[in-house]
Amino acid sequence: MSEIATQFAGEANEVMAAEEVDMIRAESIRIDHEGVNAIGEWGYRMGGAYKRARDTFPTITGAGDQPLRGRSRPGWNEFVEENYKVSPNTVAKFIRAYEFALTQPALKGQGVELLSILAAQDAPEAAKTEIINKIEEGQKVSTRRAKKIIEKHRPSPSDAREIARETGKLTLASDGNIYSGATDEEAQDHENRRDQTYRIIDAINDLANCPLNATEWMDQTEKHWLREFEPAMIDRAMNFLGSLSFKLKEGKGIIDA
Repeated sequence: MSEIATQFAGEANEVMAAEEVDMIRAESIRIDHEGVNAIGEWGYRMGGAYKRARDTFPTITGAGDQPLRGRSRPGWNEFVEENYKVSPNTVAKFIRAYEFALTQPALKGQGVELLSILAAQDAPEAAKTEIINKIEEGQKVSTRRAKKIIEKHRPSPSDAREIARETGKLTLASDGNIYSGATDEEAQDHENRRDQTYRIIDAINDLANCPLNATEWMDQTEKHWLREFEPAMIDRAMNFLGSLSFKLKEGKGIIDA
């Protein structure tokens, strides 16, 4: 067990003894190592074991007692990396699947992939209901079939755009694209501005990484290559770069230096 994990062994729950914490974590490691074929009931058991072990690590809260994102359970990721055969992301996936299955008894024993699809925040509620109903009726619902049902229930591009406009949230549509609620004109304007920004960034990178100095560049350049080049553009470019450098140093840039 890692030093960080051990540090929190007895602090996760005031009424949980350190021995009980160690037992829960040891059991999760055993199930993880035996879970060669993590499907169906075994995947469900693995998710439960991972969750119980994760819950022995205390949650660090922020303002309003809300759990902090990312490092809200110090030591947990290190424990996973040191003791489990799978990554922290995979463990989190199993836990989400297990937690979702707890809300729907009919889903116990379903595969982790299917449960993960249903647990996704962007899965339409109508699709979840249809899939769960089919399972309760005894039908076999594969992950492929579930994905098709979910896609069927996603809004059309025009509806997704309207939903995004009303909620202020990006919305996934039935065509697989994500819509922000912007009109076609607004979306095109955004794309144009983005492309212009990246063209300038690429040009600056090319200049900054050029292996030649000005003299070497002129010596290797054939005269006809410069036929349409206007030397005055250099002065305009230098004015732009000087102003851009000033703005970035002044703190008005998007990315901190």
